[in-house]
Amino acid sequence: MPIKKAKASKPAPAAKPAPPKPPPNGMPRREAAPFFELLKAKQRILRGDISHMETEAMQRGKQEHAAQDISSFADLGTDNFDQEFTIGLIENEEDALREIELALERIQEGSYGACETCNKRVSKERLRVIPFTRHCIECQRKEEKTPG
Repeated sequence: MPIKKAKASKPAPAAKPAPPKPPPNGMPRREAAPFFELLKAKQRILRGDISHMETEAMQRGKQEHAAQDISSFADLGTDNFDQEFTIGLIENEEDALREIELALERIQEGSYGACETCNKRVSKERLRVIPFTRHCIECQRKEEKTPG
């Protein structure tokens, strides 16, 4: 009986690589320079606000513990509410500070001013109002309408 040779199997075709992501449609650094300055100014203001609110909240907390008698329980409840409210404000401002830092990074990368959803240019008017925005107004509206 003749020996049959096994047919050499053909290598499987290589998987096609994912198409490259289009380059960001960000503005050049010199065009982004005024926004860089605006972001740095907002960053300084927020850092000062956060520091001031943290100091104020800590001082209120110390005063509460120093003068606790039975007649001050109503005041204590109000002070606790104020302190929690201040902590909420601090958290919101820290979120804004993080967004500002990310926007400054996008300026360095050359992607500042490009919508992260559709890659179109964000209008300069929108950037003047919200210089750390990641989305054009159309995509922001769609995102806000999306439940969840």
